[in-house]
Order: sequence, then structure tokens, then C-alpha cells
Amino acid sequence: PLALGWCFVGLALMRRRSGTAKAVLFNLAFFALAFAAIEAYFAIPKPVQRDRDPEGDHQLHDVLGYRPVPGVIPDHKRYRDETIFDVTYRIGEDSLRITPDAPGDLPCVLFFGGSYGFGLGVADDETFAYRVGLAAIDRFRTYNFSYNGYGPHQMLAALESGLVDRTIECEPRHVIYLAIGNHLMRVAGLAAWDPHGPWYELVDGELIRRGNFDDQFRVRAAQQIRRSHLGEQVVQVRSGREPERHARLYGHIVAAAGREVERSYPGAELHVIVWGDHAPDGRVVLESLAEHGLKSHRLSKIFPDYAENRDTYRVSPHDSHPSAFAHARLADYILAEVLASPKP
Repeated sequence: PLALGWCFVGLALMRRRSGTAKAVLFNLAFFALAFAAIEAYFAIPKPVQRDRDPEGDHQLHDVLGYRPVPGVIPDHKRYRDETIFDVTYRIGEDSLRITPDAPGDLPCVLFFGGSYGFGLGVADDETFAYRVGLAAIDRFRTYNFSYNGYGPHQMLAALESGLVDRTIECEPRHVIYLAIGNHLMRVAGLAAWDPHGPWYELVDGELIRRGNFDDQFRVRAAQQIRRSHLGEQVVQVRSGREPERHARLYGHIVAAAGREVERSYPGAELHVIVWGDHAPDGRVVLESLAEHGLKSHRLSKIFPDYAENRDTYRVSPHDSHPSAFAHARLADYILAEVLASPKP
């Protein structure tokens, strides 16, 4: 409405001007009209819709940026009239998605990641963290620190701040982080949903936590730009370019998390599972991990038939998150290749 208003103002003033002034007012009115048209286009409801308010599901947190509110979170996603998924997430008092109860004197497995690790689109007992916990209930307790939109910077912040220690009641033996290519831009503070996330920076080759992303002017400015639909599209395009720019920071963050695991929990080891290693940004993730000597498990090795049966491993053709089938297969792999491996 504001852009249209400026368009009409420009056209009205043109009637009283001539020459250069009239040309300037015409161009301003044209650009205002074009901006209004673009805003209207992006405001048109898209075929894929979520019947929930994600911002109401979590709360600000100075260590992690945000975290889920304990309780029950319903989530319904649809493509036009077709339901993609209709599930409920149960979040415990520790702000973690539930996993099976196990005896308190057992060692444990910790899971980190974003929505792929959290299990967006699948039921509580269908996530690979839950399935691992159920299958190994007589050997391990499990904690799922993953949440929608998280990256490795949340993992590092949780570990080095002592948040993990204050949450768990066990001695970790295995720490598993599920990585995706999108985590490259998340560590740089380019995710629209994570303006208050933990801000890490490399200073003379040393990784330092500076505070939170919104302590930076550029992040606050981007938040204002994103208030328009066009601004959101521009920021998204810029954020998705050149994943290599953020690879160095990404690698240092994951490596620091690995060192924190070894320091805090002697005998434990960080395992990184790379989902989407066939994609360009997935290959960048693998290269970054290799530069730091980090152990990684490739999706293409875990699911060698993924390319031929992609839809079987996805919640829906309209949503790339792992399906219940994919979670089950991944749990089987972790049980066989990670938990069954000898202690480092």
C-alpha cells in the first residue's frame, strides 16, 4: 500500500512539473509501482503451506539463539489440498525432543543437528535418535539436542557453555552431528530465522565467540530489509551464493566442537553424518571436514540407492526432509557402524 501511495503521489506531482523534474517524478512513480507489483507477487499464497506459527514454538535463548518451548507442538504441512505431513512433536522440560526412557546409570549418545536431526515431519518414535535409543535401551541413554534451523554453531555453544552438562545425567560415549550443506550459511548468521544465534568469528586463525548475530549491524539491517517480500528474496539469493566463502568458519566450528567433546568427555568421539554429499554445498562440507581431520559418514555410502529412490527417503516429493523410512535406515547404520565400533 505504501509503494502504491508513493506511485500516486509521483503521478499527481508530475502534472505540475515539466522537463527534468517531470522525468524524475515519472521514474520514481514507475519504480514505486514496480516494487508494489513485486511485493504483491511474493505475497500470493504459495502451494505449500504450514498450518502453524513457528515463532510461537520457541523462545529466545542467549546461548543457542532460540530453543523449543516445552510441551506439545502440532505441525501440519500441505501442498494445495494434499497433506504432506500431520504430526505432533513432544518437547520435554529440558527443551529437547523426547527419546526413550532408559536406566540412569547407562552411558549415553548425544545427537546434534537441525530439522533433519530433530525429525521434522515424522512422529516422535520415528526419528533416528528415538529409534537408536529404543534399540539400544539396555546399553545407552539418548539425548536429541537437534532443533529446526540449528547448525553446528548451536552444537558448539551448547557444549562449551556447559548447557549440555547441565542437561544430561550420563557419561557420553558417542556424539553424532547430522550435517547438511545449508549449515554453511547458518554459521555466518545468514539464516532469517536465527538472528540471535551464537556468533563465532575467526580472528588471526583463532575461533572466538563474539556474542550473538544481532550484535552486528549487518544482521540488524538484514532483519529490516527482510520485512518486505522483495527484500527477503534478495537476502535469500545472496545467502545461498558461494558456500565456499563460509567453509573455513564452518570447519573451525565443527572442529572446535570435536575438541570440546574430547576435552569434556574423555573417550567420546564426534561423528559427522553428511546428508546431501552429492550436492555442491555438501561436497564443500566434506572438504571442510577433511581439512580438519574430522571423521565423516556420507549419505551416499549409507543409502547407496538414494539417487534412484529419492522419494522413498523424503517426507514428500514437496519436502526434502527425511522420511520415517530414512530415519529407520539411518538408525540401523548408527547402531551397526557407530555404536558397535570399539571405544576410541
